[in-house]
Amino acid sequence: METVQTEGLEVVSEDDIRDLEPYRVLAEDGSPLREPSVPTEFLKKLYADMVLARRFDERAVLLSSVREIGTYAPHMGQEATQVGIVRALAPSDWFVPMYRDNGAMITMGMPMESLLRYWGGDEWGLHVPENLKMLPFAIPVGTQIPHAAGLAMAQKLGRTGGAVVVTVGDGGTSKGDFHEGLNFAGVFG
Repeated sequence: METVQTEGLEVVSEDDIRDLEPYRVLAEDGSPLREPSVPTEFLKKLYADMVLARRFDERAVLLSSVREIGTYAPHMGQEATQVGIVRALAPSDWFVPMYRDNGAMITMGMPMESLLRYWGGDEWGLHVPENLKMLPFAIPVGTQIPHAAGLAMAQKLGRTGGAVVVTVGDGGTSKGDFHEGLNFAGVFG
């Protein structure tokens, strides 16, 4: 296979890829290979956000199991991803969550009481406070992606300089909304 150059991106052969070493920050025993470049106080804040997301999730699962709230979509094990996404956003950026993103929504500033109201059956629980650049989630899988693409188009036309981050689970990638949203972003982005 020959190498092809395209606008700064280089397509390489499989042989070249096999020789690459993975980027690592931890040794196999879990010890750090280098000192983190992130300030300690920020790391503590990230950890606190993840713990809060986990505790909310545990309580909501318990409330759902005793039928104090309705069906609840847990996010256990996804805390780092959800907190990391939100903490990486700039003030001009928007977040478009999927239905399992309770931890991300809490980190954005959504009141936990509101989320519990929603999962308890009150649709007003998903009323997003005006100061948050976030859309409410939708339960149908993948339907948030075209909304995010439209919001990104509005950001572009308004020259706000902001980005739009949307999340989707693996099930959403087989839905038409996923492909339509990506196509829209590719054609008009």
